[in-house]
Amino acid sequence: MHDRDEMAVFSGMLPTPPLRYSVLLLLVAACSNQSGGGAPRIERIARGDTTVVRTTGEGEWGPIRDAVEQLRGTKDGAATALGEVNSAIALPSGGALLFDAKAPNGPTLELFDSNGRYVTAIGRQGGGPGEFRAERLVSLAANPDGTILVLDAPNHRIDRYAPDGRAKRSIPIGDAAANGGPEFLRAGAGGSAYVWSYVVRDRGLQPAAMTGYFHYDSTGKVLDTIPPQQLWFPPPPRPKYAAADQWSALNDGRVIMSRTDLVGFLIKTVHGDTPPYFVELSVPTAVIGPDERKEIQTMTDFWDGQVLAHDKVAVQHEPVPNHKPAIRELMLDGDGRVWVQRNVESVPVPPHPAPGASHLAQTFDQPTVWSAFRTDGRYLGDVRFPIGVRVIGVVRDVAWALLFDTSNQQRLVKYRILGVSGK
Repeated sequence: MHDRDEMAVFSGMLPTPPLRYSVLLLLVAACSNQSGGGAPRIERIARGDTTVVRTTGEGEWGPIRDAVEQLRGTKDGAATALGEVNSAIALPSGGALLFDAKAPNGPTLELFDSNGRYVTAIGRQGGGPGEFRAERLVSLAANPDGTILVLDAPNHRIDRYAPDGRAKRSIPIGDAAANGGPEFLRAGAGGSAYVWSYVVRDRGLQPAAMTGYFHYDSTGKVLDTIPPQQLWFPPPPRPKYAAADQWSALNDGRVIMSRTDLVGFLIKTVHGDTPPYFVELSVPTAVIGPDERKEIQTMTDFWDGQVLAHDKVAVQHEPVPNHKPAIRELMLDGDGRVWVQRNVESVPVPPHPAPGASHLAQTFDQPTVWSAFRTDGRYLGDVRFPIGVRVIGVVRDVAWALLFDTSNQQRLVKYRILGVSGK
């Protein structure tokens, strides 16, 4: 049901789209086609035991908001060029935490304050107190009090740090580690944490269908487990461009679930003691134009050829669909909001070097558009970021993001979303 990248969006890790989406999601794009305009129309529809909350039109924030760049990350007063950041979160303090796998001194956790200034490196490589073992990927989270959580799978624990980076007592996670490799982390209530790992051992199940969450208190005691979740609709028939499922634990123990062909999400309790509800934004899916479809097909054919050459396995040819997946990612913030990154219609951009596409005269990309909701179903509105921006987290009206500048250097950027103020 799930794969590593589909879960990573909930855990501070910056995912690469799954293989079946890689060409489509990395190259398709868009500009307008936002939520439709006009006063919001909210419908509540009963479907069996599920309440559907569907919104048409603008959200509570009104027309789409454009995120305004405020500053870029600095170290010792100079702009900071990052190496390879593949895990990052926004912190309750207003700052940001990055895991740079190619920092000058090796893989490093780097703490930045709310003004984008580098504060300190947190921990170091190793197995002692306050140390962690990670080379490329690490899952990050933060409790509401600012305590930083780092999933240290090789050391079978969750490392904890104070907001200023000082090491605190770690949380042992022997049960999750014994079940075959914990990979993702979510902060829970009261200093607890959820760790995504294998919770079922059954040879008749596919590995992805055996994964769920262990819920630990601050001492390492297992409070509960969340078993694998079955989504409420059957899988679509087309494998290469099929929709991707994703689900995660909320900090109160409920589960949030989505699929990339719908702008919305389902929230339910694990044990079914309260009725579930589905939150949906009624918007048209973005169209893939003929020239963009040609670009995608060219890239698809190239990578299918690479698979054939490397694995000696032919990939079944499938035409590029006429529409994009509705959404790309879900993101949860500390203010009780769910952020849904939507695919929107593409705009032409200057040709960019890419394997298999260097001869194309025209390429396409899209601005980054996120739709914000409350977990009770209220649609707040849309926020638009520039093309190429990778949002890592939102705190109140501040968004932290990563982008590559004109010299192809990765940068940390702080944006302000005007007129939002954490509502």
